[in-house]
Amino acid sequence: MLALEAARQRSVAGEVHLAAHHRVLRAQRFAPGNAAHFSLFALVSSGRDRGSQATELDFLGRHLTAWRTLLDTTLGEGCCSITYTTGAPYYAGLRFKIMARMPSGPLEIGDGGLTDWTARLRADAKERCLISCVSTERWLALL
Repeated sequence: MLALEAARQRSVAGEVHLAAHHRVLRAQRFAPGNAAHFSLFALVSSGRDRGSQATELDFLGRHLTAWRTLLDTTLGEGCCSITYTTGAPYYAGLRFKIMARMPSGPLEIGDGGLTDWTARLRADAKERCLISCVSTERWLALL
């Protein structure tokens, strides 16, 4: 929904940066330990390609700074790590995972990456969109 709103706002604005907390329903099959209903705190950034991946790097910096600040402030500095991967069913290129450091090993609490959602919604291949989120249930359970 945030990507849809970002695409709508992009028709009259430059870059758009949105955040929301919402409850979602996972329609697809999911792995054991994951719930069909869950809450996310999500960020979306959308804007026009400035060349040399400047837009994507700017958005990535904004999101990672926001997550690092929020998680370090609430869970303690160094509580989480970021791992980078590529591709997934709905990511286009760069993808990252937010992992909480646990005695039993890393626990995924969020993820993010580049999508083509606003480009498709606006029918403009120069549109860039980065999304990211953290599971609020997992986040709060770590407090």
